[in-house]
Amino acid sequence: MTVVHFFPLLIGGILIITGSIQHFFPPKKINALYGYRSKRSMKNNENWNIAQSFSAKQLLLIGLVQILISPVGYLIGIQEDQQVWMYMVTMILGFIILIIRTERLLKKNDNV
Repeated sequence: MTVVHFFPLLIGGILIITGSIQHFFPPKKINALYGYRSKRSMKNNENWNIAQSFSAKQLLLIGLVQILISPVGYLIGIQEDQQVWMYMVTMILGFIILIIRTERLLKKNDNV
């Protein structure tokens, strides 16, 4: 295994640590520095708390997926530069899905 194979492990570990911190020590008040921040999440305290809890779980999931895909490129023999792209695309898609799912949940909460 080369250094390229450790990037998703490192990124996945960082995301799991970040998600764990956000889950166990969520920001109590709406702020501009820490937590999931969007117009909708910062609209009120209820939305803020929902967004922090849900996005923390999503970060944990994205981190786990990154760790699980780390050996895939190596095992199926994909070239290193293609593996880097595969890992980056997976991570970016994870973040896009996190944002879409969190915003949908907040929008649903606003309509209730």
